[in-house]
Amino acid sequence: MPFNATAADARSTIEDVLASWAALIVEEQGIQGPRRDVSGLVSFLAANLPWLSEHPAAAEAAEEIAALRRAARQVIDPMRMRVIPLGPCAKDGCIGMVRALVHPDRASHRTEIRCSEDEQHRWSSEMWLQLARANTSTAHWYGASEIAQLWQVSTGTVYRLASQRKWRRIKIDGRALYHHADVHESMCVTATAMGQV
Repeated sequence: MPFNATAADARSTIEDVLASWAALIVEEQGIQGPRRDVSGLVSFLAANLPWLSEHPAAAEAAEEIAALRRAARQVIDPMRMRVIPLGPCAKDGCIGMVRALVHPDRASHRTEIRCSEDEQHRWSSEMWLQLARANTSTAHWYGASEIAQLWQVSTGTVYRLASQRKWRRIKIDGRALYHHADVHESMCVTATAMGQV
């Protein structure tokens, strides 16, 4: 098995951070410290968690350990989920914002569309058009890769439709973004023609 330098760096960082919090407990409690390995440090910190949670630096400890967790997850699964804002929630009275959670290059993970405020406000990617129609008050702009992922088409199809249907577009930081209303109208026609709607 080839050596994974990223994983080794993450493990070393985890060990160093956990050891620093263990050292704080040892110094202030006057107790014997753990073995200096991840397993020993985790067991020691877990056993002393009630004390640490009362310490003035508890928030810092929690933040640093949460950052370690995120870094470790990134090593294990480097495919990052993209979050695409879609606009206000379509449910009456809800103040949440709707976002599409897209898993790039992972066909096994479907796009999820959900509200930031209410866990029950969710839609399938197939319902994106209806959701967008309910949110016509706000203009949104999407890149070609976002459109391709959300509508499950190739980026070539996106560029072809953008050209043929003359989608409104803007450029931000050299990236072309297309107006959501033009995208939805074209994609609805395309989906209907393909029998998907």
